[in-house]
Amino acid sequence: MTHGWRRRDARALYDRHTGPNMTPMVDVVLVILIFFMASTVIMGPELLLQAGLGRTANREGKADPRFAITAPTFTVRLHTDAGRVVVSGLGLDAAALDRLGPAARALAGEVNPAAVSVSLVPEDSVPYEAVVRVQDTLTAAGFEKIKLR
Repeated sequence: MTHGWRRRDARALYDRHTGPNMTPMVDVVLVILIFFMASTVIMGPELLLQAGLGRTANREGKADPRFAITAPTFTVRLHTDAGRVVVSGLGLDAAALDRLGPAARALAGEVNPAAVSVSLVPEDSVPYEAVVRVQDTLTAAGFEKIKLR
């Protein structure tokens, strides 16, 4: 009793199917399409931003403090050499302590000593009396911002 109909089941359809399965490719293409659509929506408003450059002077002609050049920091190093304390910095290189006063006064004549900061860096072997002497010398030259490291 065959009716002349062919049996239709999944296996019969699969056996007749020729060509690649398109479902994974469509999935990947849709994911990539959604990614590009979402990223262009995020990037869109950024293109319309107006970026203004700062001015070095305000409307009154005064310098803008955001663009001011910061005051320099000078470093004075103290270390011992053959049992004596020597100083390096402010144009001196392993010089005796008595040469620091003229060098500090010369620098104070070139820069504003109230705005400049001086960083005092003694080695562990330097006696504390020498550190105080150097600080007094720098204060006498007009330097107000003296940091001890």
